[in-house]
Amino acid sequence: MRSFLRITLLVFFSCGSVFAAEPESVTVPDSSTSETVQSLPKLQSHSITVQDVATSIAVALKASGAGDELDVRLVGPNRDAVYTYDTPITMQVSDLAFEEKSGTWSATLLFESEGQALTPSKVSGRYDEAKLIPVLKRRLYSDDTIDENDIEMKRMPASRLRKDVVSQKEDLIGKTPLKTISEGRPVRTHEIASSAVVRKGDQVHMKFISGNLEINTLGEALDSGASGSVIRVKNLTSNKVVHAEVKEKDVVLVKTLETIQANKEL
Repeated sequence: MRSFLRITLLVFFSCGSVFAAEPESVTVPDSSTSETVQSLPKLQSHSITVQDVATSIAVALKASGAGDELDVRLVGPNRDAVYTYDTPITMQVSDLAFEEKSGTWSATLLFESEGQALTPSKVSGRYDEAKLIPVLKRRLYSDDTIDENDIEMKRMPASRLRKDVVSQKEDLIGKTPLKTISEGRPVRTHEIASSAVVRKGDQVHMKFISGNLEINTLGEALDSGASGSVIRVKNLTSNKVVHAEVKEKDVVLVKTLETIQANKEL
């Protein structure tokens, strides 16, 4: 365990997930017997929230070498405020200790209001490295094409991300969801495809090729699909529904065994 006798940090206010923000200066002691104190301005709020504490701990952990981008969580009672007082409060993070292997930390919070020391509080929790991941700003559907304006970058704990998560914004732009994708969450590679070249309701040229035989007719796409995807198509001559592979814009190839019988009527 690494421990630091006293690291004093400004409490930051922010929305959403809590990650380290770089303070103007943080001095990290070389040994557990050193003491470093940075003066703090008084907070405008009379409450210290869980998010305030997590942000300050993230800054302290970053300054201590735990990582550059960190997600910090507190363990204990589910509450919004860690400390509330009648007058503005300043907070110091003291006795910070963390274990890299387990990703755990503990610290003592020292509070002061108008020059008076208040009752300290011990806190603990977990931390994890974080990554910037592209997510959707709004819910998109299978007929949509993802545009750059649909994407925002969001920091997320690395340990909670699957290996098949899309990690680059460029890999989302121009793609089409294969099914509805909700906003604010990681997108997995199997959930998207190249932008559809055939749209649901489009009239398409249906081709059936077997050896030297090639049959062509018109059909209606019952699904949207990118090049290489398989969609349902209704034969406008027989009204039979078959599966076909999208070859290019408005052209599909009927080739699966289950549709050969149907194609005798093409």
